[in-house]
Amino acid sequence: MSCGLGICTEALRSDGARLFGFAEYLAALALIVVLWTIVEPRYRLRLEVAKIDIRRAAFYVIAAVGVLTLITDLWRAQGWPVIRGSLISPALWQALMAGALLFTFFAWMAVAFLWPPRFSRFNARRFVSVADGIVRKGSPDELVQLAEALGPSAERIVSAAAQDLLPQPGDKDIALNARRLLHTLEDPQFCAAVVKSAPVTLYAIFGAASAHPQAARAMSVFSHNVLSAAISVEGSFLHRENSDLYAGFASRGQQITRRVFGDCDLLDRMDGVFVDFYSYQWRPSELRAYLRAATVVLKNYASRDRPTHSITVNQIFSAVGRATSTVRLLNGSDDGQSPHAESARAILEFIEQVADALGKGGIPVADWNRVDDHDNPINRLAEISCKLIFAASSVTEPMQTSWSIQHNLVWSGVFNAHLRHGNAVMAEVHARVARMIWIQIRKLEYFPNYVGTMLLGSCLNIIGVAGNARRASVFSTRSERALFWLTRRWVVAHFDCLYRYHPDMAVAGFNPTLSYRPRSKCLRKMYEPHAGRPKPEYDTLDVEACTARTSKKNYSDFPKKWGNRKRQLSTIFPTAL
Repeated sequence: MSCGLGICTEALRSDGARLFGFAEYLAALALIVVLWTIVEPRYRLRLEVAKIDIRRAAFYVIAAVGVLTLITDLWRAQGWPVIRGSLISPALWQALMAGALLFTFFAWMAVAFLWPPRFSRFNARRFVSVADGIVRKGSPDELVQLAEALGPSAERIVSAAAQDLLPQPGDKDIALNARRLLHTLEDPQFCAAVVKSAPVTLYAIFGAASAHPQAARAMSVFSHNVLSAAISVEGSFLHRENSDLYAGFASRGQQITRRVFGDCDLLDRMDGVFVDFYSYQWRPSELRAYLRAATVVLKNYASRDRPTHSITVNQIFSAVGRATSTVRLLNGSDDGQSPHAESARAILEFIEQVADALGKGGIPVADWNRVDDHDNPINRLAEISCKLIFAASSVTEPMQTSWSIQHNLVWSGVFNAHLRHGNAVMAEVHARVARMIWIQIRKLEYFPNYVGTMLLGSCLNIIGVAGNARRASVFSTRSERALFWLTRRWVVAHFDCLYRYHPDMAVAGFNPTLSYRPRSKCLRKMYEPHAGRPKPEYDTLDVEACTARTSKKNYSDFPKKWGNRKRQLSTIFPTAL
């Protein structure tokens, strides 16, 4: 021991207490490196978005402890002098270094496993940077991990993006970074990953958006891509969550679907979630997925207390209307159970569910009829039904497929009697569909076109050319019977004139069992032979011959005749005129 200037020193004993040395440090460091190597990437992501850069801090602490431990062991081995005193002992010094290393390790473990970091003003910039890097890289595994990591922070991200005040420029502004993060998440690959593997995150994000609708504008593209991914990804929540009794409680309740698409006002704020879909290219499973989301939207829309304009609802009806065109592809097919027929069934179920929701809503039919037809969901359902019937009219051969699609599937599905009873909305839909078809047929008097002739051929295929269509019991709805009665009367009076001037167009909607004989002035329908009928049978309908006077009257005087008959037709279609 030596003293000088009031400070006494003594040599550090090499055989003193040894709690933590360089050898123990290397063993601990090897363990940390192994854990860091084998840990899942999702935990690394949590460390990257922590409020403090835990990785950088851990590196500095571990490096400092390693240097100090090495110097301490060297000092001990050389027996160099140390200041004598009771403030800190060699054992306490070693304990402090070991404690620093242990604290760093547990802090790292707590951030990675126990308390994952959430979006806040302290790490908003880091969240955006990390998310942008992962999205740009496009690794499916990392996208899934990012989707899972965003779940606990969904409320804070959306609420920050919904701030009314304009954010000030700068990376530290939480509102600006929240909007940047939402725009980063618009990537279609990320939306597919979150739909497939992290639907709970979607539940949290859209739940927060319902509470903070001011953020809807920043989520418009994200929501559209989420819907696209949910449609195209097999096994997504839209494919799983259906109303099947045996699908289980979670799927039958449609919890995620109702959370994401159950707020029509929020979707209207986003403006464009259901737009620009090529619905005519969808498979039946994809169409059904879209219709599930659309049905949830329309059920929420029907619960309003008064008729209002909805961009989302109009977009849905437009997309469903385009999807009806797939039925035309059944023409010439012998398989009535093809995917295109399944698409028609899905659309018919959609019409039934929406009409039922509108009927149970608090808005009477009379109030709906006061609004513009474009904003009237009842009229839009009738338009979809009419488009479906028109698409089915293109299926003219073979005979069995034509009858199966036109009558058994589409016509019976649209004019289903049990759907009307007790449902004023469905009765209104039936009346409007009948009126739309009749107007197209009536228009043939002064404007011959293929739409009218295709619908005319479909009606003749279903009604036949014999019997009293107005009193036929097989046609159960009043609008249906009235339409067929008017159609047959029109055929008797005007078909010969239509055929005389436009022969190809007049029979464009006829299937092989229907034919027109201009010499004998009659329509003939053939019934093919079967086990109980060895030879084909024929029914005929005589029509009036076309004269010059009749021709001129038919093709030039339609507006006047329509005005004279409007009162008569109003008794047949009381709510459709």
